[in-house]
Amino acid sequence: MTRRGKIEEEFGTPFKFPGIYEPRQVINGLNEETIPLITQDNTEYIQHGIWGILPDGFREDWQLFQNSLNTLNLGLETVNRQDWLRQSLLRRRCLILVNGFFTMYHYEGELYPYYVYYRDKRPFALAGIYSVLDDGFLTASVLVGPSNQMLRQIQNLDAGMPLVLEPGDREHWLEDMDEEKVHDLTEHATKSDLVAHPIARELYNRNICYDSMLEPVFYKNIPIPLF
Repeated sequence: MTRRGKIEEEFGTPFKFPGIYEPRQVINGLNEETIPLITQDNTEYIQHGIWGILPDGFREDWQLFQNSLNTLNLGLETVNRQDWLRQSLLRRRCLILVNGFFTMYHYEGELYPYYVYYRDKRPFALAGIYSVLDDGFLTASVLVGPSNQMLRQIQNLDAGMPLVLEPGDREHWLEDMDEEKVHDLTEHATKSDLVAHPIARELYNRNICYDSMLEPVFYKNIPIPLF
């Protein structure tokens, strides 16, 4: 089964424009990339949105906004402090569909990337928020909460991780809910059954990507998670 087929099977939802989907080893959000998502206002299809939310009515360049305020990943405290982001959390939530995500470990002046994924390697959903621009394009951000015990072993520059939604919580995330229920759901986002391994340091060179990029690479004095 193709990667697209595995995503559609996992979420029981087809891509709205299947020809647009391209499987990629690495998505670099700094390059104005698109990501697959399911939104509150259209749960019948998997759509594509630009990674990095923009305010409603924003008319200037995406890169200009990201240079001023990077919105690829947003902590819940930041979202709750800004009214335009808070309104998206209350009314425009989405599932961001991934096969894994990255974190990093700093050692003796160098960065070592890790790939984090489900033990059975199935696609999964991150909690996100989105906006709809005047031209109909979607923009979206990944919501971040505190790291779990496994990630704390392998990241020493950050204390956060994307909010991973269990299959039973995906439908609830896309339902109409009051503010209290939304926050309850974010507090109970799952952080279990994730595993991780270090990968090639070329991840941080945006001009290099190859088929085996996500394969394990082990380095001296770099921690291996115990879970």
